[in-house]
Amino acid sequence: MDHLSKPIRFHYAYLFGILVLATLFRLPWLAEIPPGFYVDEASTGYDAYSLMLTSKDQYGEFLPLFARSFGAYNESLYRFVTIIPIRLFGLTEFAVRLPAAIIGIFTVLALYFLAKELFDKKVALLSAFLLTISPWHIQFSRIGFRAILLPFFFCWGLYFFFKGIKKPKYLLLSSLLFSIGLYTYASARVFIPLFLLALVLFFRQELRKAKHYTLISTGIFLMVFLFFTRYWLSPSGIAESLDYLDTNPIQLVQAYASYYSPDFLFLKGDPIARHSVANFGQLHLFELVTVPIGLFLLLRERQNRSWLLLVWLILYPLPGALTDAEHALRTIIGAPLFALISAYGLHKLFFVLRDKKRILLVGLTVVFIIWRVALYSQWYFVYYPIYSPKAWQYGMREAITYSSSKPYRNIYISDKFFIPHIFVLFYNRYPPEAYQQEALFRVGEGNLHYTDVSVDNYHIVSVQEVERLDHENALFLVFPSETNSIVSRSSCEEAHVIYRPDGSIASVLIECN
Repeated sequence: MDHLSKPIRFHYAYLFGILVLATLFRLPWLAEIPPGFYVDEASTGYDAYSLMLTSKDQYGEFLPLFARSFGAYNESLYRFVTIIPIRLFGLTEFAVRLPAAIIGIFTVLALYFLAKELFDKKVALLSAFLLTISPWHIQFSRIGFRAILLPFFFCWGLYFFFKGIKKPKYLLLSSLLFSIGLYTYASARVFIPLFLLALVLFFRQELRKAKHYTLISTGIFLMVFLFFTRYWLSPSGIAESLDYLDTNPIQLVQAYASYYSPDFLFLKGDPIARHSVANFGQLHLFELVTVPIGLFLLLRERQNRSWLLLVWLILYPLPGALTDAEHALRTIIGAPLFALISAYGLHKLFFVLRDKKRILLVGLTVVFIIWRVALYSQWYFVYYPIYSPKAWQYGMREAITYSSSKPYRNIYISDKFFIPHIFVLFYNRYPPEAYQQEALFRVGEGNLHYTDVSVDNYHIVSVQEVERLDHENALFLVFPSETNSIVSRSSCEEAHVIYRPDGSIASVLIECN
C-alpha cells in the first residue's frame, strides 16, 4: 500500500477496523450465545450432516432444492453451505451457526461497496459501521437461520446492478445474484421481484442502451424465477403459503404499519425473544434522529437512487405484513436499508455546522454511539444468555448427552417437549441412512407435540401413561412439573437436574433400575 496516498490508506484502515468489529460481534461465543439451540437450527444441521454423508436429506430426498422441515418446505441453500463447516468441525452448534456469522460479516462488506456506488466513501464507511453494530443484523448473524442469506445476495446483486449501469457486463452477475437471492428465504419471493420492477422502471433508459446484456440478464432471472415458481405453485408450496398468510385486510394494514412504529424500530423490537434483545429496538436509539433526517434529505434530492431507496422502504415490510406484525426475521431485508439511510443522515448532519460546532456535534455523537453500543453489548453478551434460554430450548444438549452416557435400555422423553427427536438425531449423530428409513414424516402436520414415536432406544411418550412403560434400566426426560407424577407412580428416582443460567429448571432426568 506504499503507492497509495495517506487519506486512502486511512480509509482502508477504517474499513478493515469495521470488518474486525463486525467479526468481534459475530464470531465469539457463537455456540454459547444465543444460549441453547433451536429446533430449526438442529434440523438444518442434521440435514446438512445427512447431505454430507448420503447426498440425501433426513427424509431421503436426493439433493433437494426445498427441504422438508417439520411439515414445511424450506430453501436448502443454507443447508448446502453448512456442509463445509460440519466437515471441518463436526456436527456441532458452532458449525451450524458459523455460515451465518461469515455471511453477516461479508454483508457488511457488500453494503460498503453498495453505499460507495450510491453515495461516496464516507457514507460507505458509515453504512458499513452501522450495519456492523446493528442489533437487527447481529441477532441473525449468530443464528443458524437461512434468512441471513437474503440481505447478503441482495446487496451484492444491487451493487453489481449499479456497476452494470456503467459497465453492462456486470448486469449478468447482478442478475445471477438476484436469482440466487430468490432461493434464500421465503421473503425474497415477494420482495425481490417487486424491487426489480422498480429498478427496471427507474433505469429503463440505461438498460435500453445495454440492450444485449439486459436481454441476457432478464433471461437468466426469468429462467430461475420460473423454475422456482413450479414449486411455489405446487400443492405443497401453496398449502405452506396459505398456512401463514393473513387475509384479513384490517390486520394486514395494521401489521404493515407496525414495521414503521418507533416501538419496533427503535425502542422494543420484535417481541419474540429469539429475534431481538430486550429493551432494544431493531435499530439503535440514536437512529431515531438519523433515519428521519437521512430519509428527508434523500427525498429532497429527487434522484433515482432516492426514489429507489424509498421503494425499498415501502416494500420491506410486505413479506412480514402478509403473515404477522413486528416480525424481524421476515423483514430482515430492512437491516441494510436503514443502515444506508441512517448513514446518509449522519453524514449530512456532521456537515450542517461549521468548525467548533461541528467538532462538538461529532464528539457528542461519537460518545452517544459508543455508550449505546457498549450498553447493547452488555445486554446481548451478559443479560441475554441469562433471560432467553427457554426460548432457545436450552438444556436439550445436556439432557441428550447425559442420556447417552449410560447404556439405558429405554429413554423416555415427555411429549411436552417441542419436537425433541431432532435433538436426539443431532447430538447423537444418528446415522442418516438409518433415519431415512424411519423418518417421522407426520411431524409438523398440525402435530408439533406428538406421542408414541421412537428413534432407536428413545421414545416420545405421555408420562401420564407411565405405568404401561418398561421401567427396567430406563431413563425419563421430563419437565419439572412432571417429576412427582413419575416418581410417585413408579420405583424410579430423580437422577439429574438441568438448570438454565437463571437458575430455573429446564428438565429433570429420572432413572429406573
